Amino acid sequence: MLTVAINSATQRTSAALLKNGKLLAEKSWISNKDEAEKILPAIQALLKKTKNRWQDITEIFVVTGPGPFTGLRIGVTVANALAWSTGSPIRTSGVFECIRTQIGKKFLNKTAVVVKGGGDYIALALPQSKKEKLIELKNFPIIFKKTGLKYICTEMKPQELAALKKLFKAQKISARFVTPKELKTFGHAAEELLKTSKKSLKLAKPLYLQKPHITQSKKPVFV
Repeated sequence: MLTVAINSATQRTSAALLKNGKLLAEKSWISNKDEAEKILPAIQALLKKTKNRWQDITEIFVVTGPGPFTGLRIGVTVANALAWSTGSPIRTSGVFECIRTQIGKKFLNKTAVVVKGGGDYIALALPQSKKEKLIELKNFPIIFKKTGLKYICTEMKPQELAALKKLFKAQKISARFVTPKELKTFGHAAEELLKTSKKSLKLAKPLYLQKPHITQSKKPVFV
């Protein structure tokens, strides 16, 4: 059983290769809206590194969001294309379930999980909540303070994370940001998530932070 795992639902895009549920190799990078150029070459590199071939793939695992529109759309599309071309079933996971799996026991019940997409909105999940809240970024420090939690786990771009920390400092609200080095990698999280996720032959559907804003064409329409 050779599984390709893809996560493009956070600001760090990841691809991993697992055999019989055990991690063989993985690759990740800070997203710069370049998933269309990098995901398939990353998977190709992992296959070559582990001496496997495209035709050896028997299963696809993908994180379906919610997350940023561009990266998430491409990641899920690649997963669906691989499933169709190899005849493989798909397993899926939500991004908050994935990040919670990456968080160690030290932080798990004391941490707010944050995912940021485009614009000024973020999705917030609290440890004991089964639902995520979509809130404006500027309101996040006050909402976090009311929770009584101590830690924040997020996968933001460095400049966005710096801006968020500055916002907390300006409002004199104390919070400890969990660093990527303190988390399990996506590949190791996938090892655990594969044990509980269900197989499906249906296409995976991406979940966005907000509905896509589709600009209507201003060109004349001839009928």
